[in-house]
Amino acid sequence: MINQNLVIGLGNPLRGDDRLGWEVVDKLAAINIPNLKTFSCHQLTPELAEEISYSNLVVFVDASMESLPGEVSITGLKSLHKSLDHFSAHDLSPQGLLNLCRYLYQKHPTSYLVSIGAKTFEPGESLSPEVEKKLDQVISRISQLILTNQSRGNCQ
Repeated sequence: MINQNLVIGLGNPLRGDDRLGWEVVDKLAAINIPNLKTFSCHQLTPELAEEISYSNLVVFVDASMESLPGEVSITGLKSLHKSLDHFSAHDLSPQGLLNLCRYLYQKHPTSYLVSIGAKTFEPGESLSPEVEKKLDQVISRISQLILTNQSRGNCQ
């Protein structure tokens, strides 16, 4: 679907707070937001660049090791490079995937990284209380990003 909104949840659902992206994607999918496509994945792969090229808005969701547990962060992302000089398929970041999309498809949708500071990445299938209590806030903020983007009629 062209002109979609895309949310990509990253992480390992068997490693505590690293399952954050999967949880957020599941909850957003249950809301049935129009023109929203969601993916959960362990890591970003080059094949996602095509899906991004169909999107007006892309939101990556991941747990953060750099923030305090439970701290919510939303960062705007831009594709910076028109070449693949800095590309590595073995360690593909959201920024790298956006650069690949720009190089292959000449598309650069509005993009954000939404993260919550993690408390633990130990084996387990549940989120820490610090991350769990921020889930509703993250779902609300992502929904607002989608609605704002749709109301602007953002087509890039």
